[in-house]
Amino acid sequence: MKKNTLVYRIFALTLIVTILAGCKKEEEVKPSSEQNFTSAQATIDLLAELETISNMASGFGDSDPSSGKINKTTASARLNRMMEEECGTFTYTKNEAGQRIYTFDYGTGVVCDSVSFKGKITFVVTTIENGYEVAVPDFNGYTENGRTYNGSYVVTITRIDSSRQQVTKYNNASVTYEDGSQIKWSSTHTLSYKLDVKENLPNGGTSYSPSVTSTTGEISGINKKGTAFTATIKDPILTTKSCNYRKVSGNYLIETEGYSNAVLDYGDGTCDDKATLTIDGVTKTITIK
Repeated sequence: MKKNTLVYRIFALTLIVTILAGCKKEEEVKPSSEQNFTSAQATIDLLAELETISNMASGFGDSDPSSGKINKTTASARLNRMMEEECGTFTYTKNEAGQRIYTFDYGTGVVCDSVSFKGKITFVVTTIENGYEVAVPDFNGYTENGRTYNGSYVVTITRIDSSRQQVTKYNNASVTYEDGSQIKWSSTHTLSYKLDVKENLPNGGTSYSPSVTSTTGEISGINKKGTAFTATIKDPILTTKSCNYRKVSGNYLIETEGYSNAVLDYGDGTCDDKATLTIDGVTKTITIK
């Protein structure tokens, strides 16, 4: 009986030591606070990059259906730069279905306005009920400043009276960087607003713009380290005309496998270029790009 008791005690002690060792091991691999913030910042940087890519669609809807001429006034700064004559070859065609096809070809590489371009990117504009769609069927290795894009995206813009809605979807998209690292993602974001501000122009005309815009949505994918992440808008992100359409409120919940959850909060409506990033009760102030 004593022998059995001794064996049991040895077994129990071994089990306890094993459990404690396992717990210690888990504690050792837990990311530091700095690593958590670095991981979250990488997702924030991607969100900023997606906004500039999506904004390339701005201007196509107001283009001339016959000539394909793009309205430079409504086009984004990024699209206007892409259209510069010295940058590359720009062509416009219209297929039998009535779709407008815009192709920007930069060949083996050019530098324009301090930005390097390489490859080819094609936008397909389709008229739909109450609006239009701007799609990139395949980025096909289009490169900007060493970042190579693949996958596809489509922006659907609907117009009903003064209301506007812009839904941007990326499908199996990726960016490969010069160092060989890569980010992959799919996402859907919806931008909603009303053209409720009327302004008189010097030429006698009028223009309309939104006083407030609201964005909802989610992105999920694999970051540079091969780790899965998700960023979900929990409270709609608002921008205001009075703040030059900077983000003034709303927040993202950022979840990254193996790291602590992070909350990116754009504030309480104050007009500035700051946001807060909170992880495990620690809050840092960051500058919005």
